[in-house]
Amino acid sequence: MKQLEVTAIQRGCVYDGMGVRTTVFLKGCPFSCPWCCNPETLYSSPLFFIDNQKCIKEKGLSSSLCRKCIRNGGFDTLECCPFGVSEATSRLLSVEELANYLLRDKDLFYLSGGGVTFSGGEPIIHIPNLLPLLEILNSEQINCTMETTLYCKNDRGILGVIPYVDEWIVDLKLQQENYREDYDDVIMHNLQILRDSNANILYRLVFIDSMDANEIVKRLKKIDVLSIEVLKCHALAESKYHKLGLSFKGYVPSEKYYSDFVNALLMVGIETKKVAL
Repeated sequence: MKQLEVTAIQRGCVYDGMGVRTTVFLKGCPFSCPWCCNPETLYSSPLFFIDNQKCIKEKGLSSSLCRKCIRNGGFDTLECCPFGVSEATSRLLSVEELANYLLRDKDLFYLSGGGVTFSGGEPIIHIPNLLPLLEILNSEQINCTMETTLYCKNDRGILGVIPYVDEWIVDLKLQQENYREDYDDVIMHNLQILRDSNANILYRLVFIDSMDANEIVKRLKKIDVLSIEVLKCHALAESKYHKLGLSFKGYVPSEKYYSDFVNALLMVGIETKKVAL
């Protein structure tokens, strides 16, 4: 039975594709962007949110339920906490379970012109297990969107899902912090596959406070991107980083820097839309 590791399922989304959508966040990503708003999706190993505000001991209280807790010298890990200090960040769901859950909203999808968006993390690393789910949704005429970096060297996998994906939201990783020597070549190869199939492609870029407009323009032109949505980086995920025990560095740009960057793209003929969540 095919399974997918899911970190979250968010209903009622209006940003990641047309109409009202349900977004499925899948675990695992080839990048580790330090500004990622879903840090729990970045690693393939099991992760837990640790919320110390729920810890009885941290509040100066005691309970017989905590006698075996590792924080009291016992052997029970925080995952066993009856007060919910620890929460798993992901769960394995079968394709059938996911399909049944997603199809509960199919009437809403039909009415709004919406559907299902697969995000992450990086959904295309799950193509072998994702394909049967896409086939089920396609049989129900559910619009499907793939939000992806397109950084994948398995082009046969991408070719296999193209018939079932209505829109590709391509999250371009052009920031210096993401630099990889083969990035442009891999992305250009996969973009060419999508373009040759006349796929519907929307380009996006997260704007952080250290971006060089001239360098970004040069790289956008190299991969033939003529229009793009620029999302202003935010700090809404800061609490997630703390709960995962990860350091958090703010990458939020000033409004002026953000606007100047967008204007720089517009001036060289790249159609640009500002998006702030």
